[in-house]
Amino acid sequence: MKKLILLSSGIILIILIIFLSLAKSFYSKIYKPKTSNKQTQTLKPKTSFNLLLLGYAGGNHQGTLLTDTIIFAHIDKKNKQALLISIPRDLWVKLPTKSKQDFHTKINSVYEIGLYPNTYPDVDKSYLKESKTGLIKHTIKQITGLEVDSYITIDFTGFINAIDILGGVNVNVETAFEDTKYPVEGKENDLCGKDPSEQEELEKIATESPELAYPCRYELIRFEIGDQIMTGEAALKFSRSRNSDQDGGDFGRAKRQQLILESVKDKILSIGFIPKILPLLDELGDHIETDIPFDQMQQLLSEIKGANNYKVKRIVITNNDYLDYSRSEDGQFILIPKKGIDNWTDVKKWIKNTINQSEN
Repeated sequence: MKKLILLSSGIILIILIIFLSLAKSFYSKIYKPKTSNKQTQTLKPKTSFNLLLLGYAGGNHQGTLLTDTIIFAHIDKKNKQALLISIPRDLWVKLPTKSKQDFHTKINSVYEIGLYPNTYPDVDKSYLKESKTGLIKHTIKQITGLEVDSYITIDFTGFINAIDILGGVNVNVETAFEDTKYPVEGKENDLCGKDPSEQEELEKIATESPELAYPCRYELIRFEIGDQIMTGEAALKFSRSRNSDQDGGDFGRAKRQQLILESVKDKILSIGFIPKILPLLDELGDHIETDIPFDQMQQLLSEIKGANNYKVKRIVITNNDYLDYSRSEDGQFILIPKKGIDNWTDVKKWIKNTINQSEN
């Protein structure tokens, strides 16, 4: 458990006044309301709130809409606590179909499927009536046992620029690591000077060692242990890296993503953040999207006044507890529950017990 930074009530009041004075025009850009009539009604105050955070690359290359960052946040206003649950991108999940035939996919593709459902004609589109995020919300509920109230998506460009506007973030790197296979933006299809006639053979090599087949597509990144200030680009690399021997894979990356979130939170809850509010909102307007109604956002913002009383717990679902490595029928590397495909019983119990223990 880690207590949030304590700010004076005067500073917090200034932040709220400035933010709310700008927020309505900002929300007109990022707010994507549900189609349900319920969304137009005034919402009653809630004691708890479940938020889904989705991060994707954006841009024009292949896989730009894959959500390689998926974090489920349970915010309990009554007990002053927040639980961050990182969902691995390779989780093998079942989507509802009209034919009732089994259709499984990696969870990081579910958001994209919801955006382009006609590409998957058998997917049950009834889950998309209220929102294009209906499928991913349904999937998260199957895993966690908890309803998703709202979502926030952000692309990598928005992530980088937002952190740079904040003047960087202070991060305490817990494990030193280096990654020789970090993908270089814009080089996804570069042949690296190789003859196009050799591409078929190069693709075979790339299956096992992509950095050997196409060396210009990857770069070496390295992070040393200890406190450091990261720019937006450095924070993104720190959050995305998954190929190091020291802290690789989705599980290490998930912990680092949560660490960056806390670092951003700490930076926002600081005096130096006030003059950066306007340019930050202006930048995020083109790179962030949410279906949180404005009145509910106001309710959440009101909690800032008691931020020092909140406790944050971070958990990552890993193969050390409830998951196993596996391969799909078509050869994909996947993660499934130890009890078997689609059996999320133990994961749901774990999350429920974690929430209940925090309440007691």
